[in-house]
Order: sequence, then C-alpha cells, then structure tokens
Amino acid sequence: MRSPDGDDAAAAPIGPALSEAESEPWRGITVGVAGPEFEARPPRQYAFDVPDTECDGWSTPDLTLRFASVRGANHRYYRQPRQDAARAALHESTGAVAFAVADGVSSASNAEIGAIEACRAAVHRMLHLLSLDKRPLDFRDVAHHAAERLGQLARWRLNGRQPEATEVADLYATTLVAGVVRPDPAGPLVELCRIGDSGAWILDRSDTSDESSESIRSGEATGSSRSGEATGSSRSGEATGSIRSGEATGSSGRYEPLFDSKTGSDTLLISNEVAPLPYVPMRLQHTGGRLTAGRVLLVGTDGFGDPLGDGDGRVGALFARTLAQPPSPAWLAHVLDFSRETFDDDRSLLVVWPHATPGVR
Repeated sequence: MRSPDGDDAAAAPIGPALSEAESEPWRGITVGVAGPEFEARPPRQYAFDVPDTECDGWSTPDLTLRFASVRGANHRYYRQPRQDAARAALHESTGAVAFAVADGVSSASNAEIGAIEACRAAVHRMLHLLSLDKRPLDFRDVAHHAAERLGQLARWRLNGRQPEATEVADLYATTLVAGVVRPDPAGPLVELCRIGDSGAWILDRSDTSDESSESIRSGEATGSSRSGEATGSSRSGEATGSIRSGEATGSSGRYEPLFDSKTGSDTLLISNEVAPLPYVPMRLQHTGGRLTAGRVLLVGTDGFGDPLGDGDGRVGALFARTLAQPPSPAWLAHVLDFSRETFDDDRSLLVVWPHATPGVR
C-alpha cells in the first residue's frame, strides 16, 4: 500500500490488535478418538423453537450457576432437534437457586417439548414451595406437578380428550433431575430428586493444587486412560490441537455420584431402560449434600454422564480443569460439545459453585 506522499508503507492497523485467541475461532475439542466430521444439518421445519445449543449463567451473593445444552451428533446428522433441556431460577426472598435438567426419551414423538415443559413446570413449582419455606422440599409434589403439565399438553394435543398415561408417555416422556441449592452459613445445602437415568455429582477439587486448575484451550484432550473410564463420545469432529497445560492424565478432582450410576466400574450390567415422566415412582429417588470450598454440584443428562464414567479418565480430567473456576456460559457449551468416538447423544450440564466468601459478589 502506498502512503499519501507516494512512499510504500504498511497500512496502519485500525484499533487495537487482536490476540491470537481473539482472532482465531475456537477449535473443536477432541477427547481420544474423534467422532465423524460433518456440518450439522437443520432439524425438521417445525422444530425451529429448539436451538442446536443453549447456555446460561449468572451469580448471586452466595452462588454461581452455569448450564449448557448441546445437540448430539446423531440428532445433528438425522435432522432431529435437541431433546435435552435445562432451566434455573433464583428465588428472590431466600437466595436459593431452583433448577431442573431433563432428557426427552427418544421414543417419544415430541421428546424435546416434554423435556422443556418438565423443566419449566418443576422450576415453577419449586419456587412456589420455597416461598412456603417447607423443609425438606416436597419433591413428590414437584414430580406430580411436572407430570400433570405433560398431561395437559397431551390433552390439548388430543383435542380435549383425557389421555392415558401411556399416551402421555408416547408424546412427551422425559427424565428429570430437579433440585434447589439454599445458602447456608456452613455451606450451601443441596436437595434434589431424580426420575429416570440422568445424573448428579459432587466434583471435589478440595485436595488439588492450583497448577491443575489451568484452563483448557481449544484442542485435543490427550492423556492416558484409567480403569473405570468410559471410552468414546461423539459429535461432528472439529479441528484438534492439544491442551496447553499438558496432558490430562488424571481427573484433577474426584467425582462423587449422588445417584446410582449406570456406567461406574462397579456396575455389572448397563441398561438403557428408564422409568420417565409422566410416571412418578412410589419411591422417588432423592438426595442431598453440602457445598464447601472446592466442592461443586454437577447435574447432567446421560449424554454427559456416559462418557464421564467414574470420572477418572480423559473426560473427567477435561471437566475438572474446565470447572476449576466458573467459565463463561459460551465456553462451557463449547467444551461440552467435545468430540469422542461412539458417544453421539445430546449433552446437558448444569453446575453450581459456592462462593468462597458467601454474601459477597
């Protein structure tokens, strides 16, 4: 380029120069062997209200929340909508966080709607119960409220006819994990319930060093497998690179399942069978715990839980490092969209961190 006085000169940059990380698009993250690479296809035309990926995140004086939900490679290829959902809300007067994560059952004709509406109904009901200040939370009431919402949708779909439970399930069957995190001087208290096979964990990083908390850059999560690791994952493969901080040879934390796992090393038989909403079991699974420094709550669908396994392999290492500090919601969605051979389900993950100094933003 020639300058006004006729001399050759390089054009002056307009504005500050972008760093390498800012100027290059995020590369896809591969864990082990990548799944097939292809451009995602659009879902069918009337699924336009269910985006491929969604994420959210915010903080209160006591807690920080992030969640993300991404469409799996199978649904991206076969033009099906994402059938996972997650929702969360702050209960203003108590500072509690109510949340729900759902995985629509693939055999249901409107699984994506069932998952979304179950989450909405569950969160709405928990906010109401929190206002009544009843402890522990009545999760059977929450589950029935969500099931009733699915029944209302089915009745509308059937032109006002009262549906049988099997008809509701054929249309809107979904798993559900619903719960609350309440601020407490000794550490936030967690209460949650489950219908179906979605999961919840406490990620305990209280004994890990600061070095292990380095953030993961775009690239390949490399490292050796360990016993109990669930091998595989899936997604349309993206460009791969390497973890800047080195090989992910361990989880840099311990994953404590809050419900029975279907993929743990002590599991003799893996079953894909679930008892979803609208069915509410006589003995509803529920549990609880406390969050303290270095202990983080994770709630996820089996698209996350299956590749995680016991958490002591590459996927566990990837998320232990990613969740060492709250990432941006978009970055959580990007990491959750990792590629790994054979795992091609939708993935949803909701995470809650306690603040080191409660009551201070």
